[in-house]
Order: sequence, then structure tokens, then C-alpha cells
Amino acid sequence: RDRANHSESRFPSPESGFVLDKCNVITLPWRAMSPSPNSIGIKSPREHGADIVRIMAMLMVCILHVGFLSGMRFLDYDTEYTARVISNAWMALSIIAVNLYALLSGYLCVNRRWNVPRYVELWLTVCFYSITLFIPGILIGEHILGVRSSLLLINPCTSCYWYFSAYTGLFVIIPFLNRGLNSLSRKDYRSLTILLMLFYSLLGCWKPEQMTQNGYNAIWLIILYVTGGYIKLHRPNIPAWLLIGIAISGISVNFALNFINGSIANNLLWNYASIFTSLTSLAVFLLSIRITIRANWLTSTLKWAAPSAFGVYLIQCHPFIWQQLANYLKPLARQLEYSWWFIPVTGVLLYVSCTIIDWIRIQIFLLFKVKKAASSITRLFPRSIRELDS
Repeated sequence: RDRANHSESRFPSPESGFVLDKCNVITLPWRAMSPSPNSIGIKSPREHGADIVRIMAMLMVCILHVGFLSGMRFLDYDTEYTARVISNAWMALSIIAVNLYALLSGYLCVNRRWNVPRYVELWLTVCFYSITLFIPGILIGEHILGVRSSLLLINPCTSCYWYFSAYTGLFVIIPFLNRGLNSLSRKDYRSLTILLMLFYSLLGCWKPEQMTQNGYNAIWLIILYVTGGYIKLHRPNIPAWLLIGIAISGISVNFALNFINGSIANNLLWNYASIFTSLTSLAVFLLSIRITIRANWLTSTLKWAAPSAFGVYLIQCHPFIWQQLANYLKPLARQLEYSWWFIPVTGVLLYVSCTIIDWIRIQIFLLFKVKKAASSITRLFPRSIRELDS
């Protein structure tokens, strides 16, 4: 009986909206979320929804980059109407990628210790790709940056990897954020989240490049971190049917705005902090984290692919790789007559290729015990900083 009770405790309760049939491969939530296991003192199992968000977000990043680098995002409606409409649909769907990834940071870290060694390991990953990916360019004589510019890649504050630089700004205040957020009541935390999201999203509708930098900054990541933390700690009880409606509506509005020329439409759509992108991101995130995977082969695939998400971003955004993608994708798309399948298929191939490359990097890090080295580097930090981790 004890074993049976323990087995049942590993699965969500009926109130969460999940089906308890253990023969199911995937169970989807159609009702509200249950309280966070951590908030009631129960050790939670691995959250497959978090892995799904991480993988989905990075796949969307690949699709976005393919759409831009292939030129399909900028085709003329008069000459390539069908291809432009299809590319707009993929862009409208994938523009939420960065928001999903940042929401996940808050969701996973708001009630955890400040993990400085993990940040150092991320920085070492940036150093690894910044150096190694220039080697092919040097060998073929197509390196596009000098030595000084190359070294700037590994500076966490001035890196060409904008997300890592912005995340650095977020990371340094995480211990203070967590203490404040965990001390707030549910009502106060909800009010703070709504105010921050609304203010910054509406601000992004007016001169987003000057006011919000289109969401390419640490301030927007901090707001998304706060929002993800609220979702983790208080599990908002929003019905799935409403979230699906919000997601479909947001994507549809973003898609429709692609057909409107002018700065107003661009401000409403093409920045991560816009109101439509923000609402769509929240809806998709809330739906995704409720998914539970039961099939062993699927959980194994998620556990294999999810840790490489950040590496996928670093590889494709490296200046040399970015230049090569730009050189090859545009003529290839033109040669294939801007086929409807080009963006999604190429995006998936790019994601899978980068994931395999990063898996090799992970094995190299394991071989050279980089995780242990990151802990050793952390011990060089001033004691006052290291004590924040306690």
C-alpha cells in the first residue's frame, strides 16, 4: 500500500487537470494548475514542461534566424506574396522565443539558491565557442573580427551574445530579487507583476528602440524573471481554454500586423516587450509547463536535448557562423523558390545540428571536469559575494 501511495504521489492530482492514466504518452492540462509542490513541502518530480519550454524556445529562435537570414521575412508582397505570408506566419509564432526562455529562468530559480558556479560554467561555455568557432574561419581565411574584437566576445558585459550580456545584468541581482519576491504576499506579487508587464509592454509601443531597446536588455529579462517567479510560487488558476484563446489571438494579431506598413505596426509587433508578444508568451508558457510526459523514450530525449539549448544559441549567433548562414541561406532559399517548407525544415535542421555540436561540447566539459573548475573559480570571488549563495 505504501508503494502504491508513493507511486500515485508522483503524478498530478485530478485538480491539476491532468489525466492519471499511466499508459498515456503525453497528458495535457485542460483545467487550472495545482499548487506548486515546493510550496506545500512535497518534493516535485522533474518538470517535463520546463524542458519542453527550453527546447521549444530555442527551436523558435532557429526559425526566427532562418526567416531573417534567408531574406524570406523581407520579400515583396507584390512578387512573392505566398512565400511572404508563410514566412510572416512563422515569424509571428516564433517571436515569443526569447520571452519563453526568460520566463523559464524566473520559474526555475525564484525559490532556489543563487548558483554562481553555474553562471561561471555558462561563461566558460561562451569562452569555448567564442574561441573554437573562429578556428574554421581562420583556416579558410574568412575570419571577420580582429583579435581585440574576438576577445570582447568573452566579456559578459560587452559580448556580441546580447542575451548573455543581458542575463549577466539579471544574474547579479537574483539573490536580492528572490528574497524580496519570496517575502511578498500573493496579492502584492500579482500587482507588481501586472504593473511591470503592462508598463513596459505599453512603453514598447512608443519608440521601442529608445524606450525599451525592443526588449534586448536586462530590464526586460528582470521583468520576465519576476513574472516567471510568480507563476512558480503562486500557480495562477487560469483555465486552459482561455490561455489557448489568448495564444491564438496574440499570434493572429501579430500575423495581421505584418500586412500593415508603418512604424506603429512595427512597434506593436517586432519587439519582445510588445503587449501582444507578452500576452502570447505568457499563455504559451502557462500551457507548456503543465504538460507531463510519461513515455520513457520521450523523457530521455528531453533530458538529452534540453541542456544544449543555450549552446544552440551561442553556436548560431557566433559572428563567423552567423555570416556563413547569411551567405548560404539566402541563395538556397531563392534556388528553392522560397518553398513553404523552407523556414521550418531549415530551422529544425539548424537546431538539431547545433544540439549535436553542443552535446560534443558537454562531453569535452565532462572530460576536463569544467564543472569542478567553475566551482574553483567561484572560490576566488570575494567572501561577501560567495555568502549570498548561502
